[in-house]
Amino acid sequence: MNEKLNIGKTPEELAEEEAREMEAYAQWMMDAKPELAASPAKLRECSPEEIVEFEGLLEEFEAGHSLEALYALDDLTFEESHVHAIREPARKALIPINDKLNALRNETTISSEKYAELEGKYNRFARAMGMIRNNKVEHER
Repeated sequence: MNEKLNIGKTPEELAEEEAREMEAYAQWMMDAKPELAASPAKLRECSPEEIVEFEGLLEEFEAGHSLEALYALDDLTFEESHVHAIREPARKALIPINDKLNALRNETTISSEKYAELEGKYNRFARAMGMIRNNKVEHER
């Protein structure tokens, strides 16, 4: 009767676990396809301005797109998603944000800790967008 209820992991634990998984995946990719890993000599220093620019893109996204409305989307076909009045503009707005995040990872000397922090912020919006599977929008991935 006095058993402790397992209500799952805290958001902090989930973020740490995701960061560890992403680092492991990045290491696996570098090991599996070393030609994809940029030479540290070819990377430019990650400037504070680039971080500010990325965070500004996130702020613009949040100001222009309702996360609540995106999370409210449950039933949507892949075809409907490309003309949906809420989801499609948000999807298009995430593209340059994703591109900037990838550029920070692949072209700069950003630390893994800072990258994980920025990726976590990006994932908040990507999850709101969700993935469409079997005509359902999955917001957990």
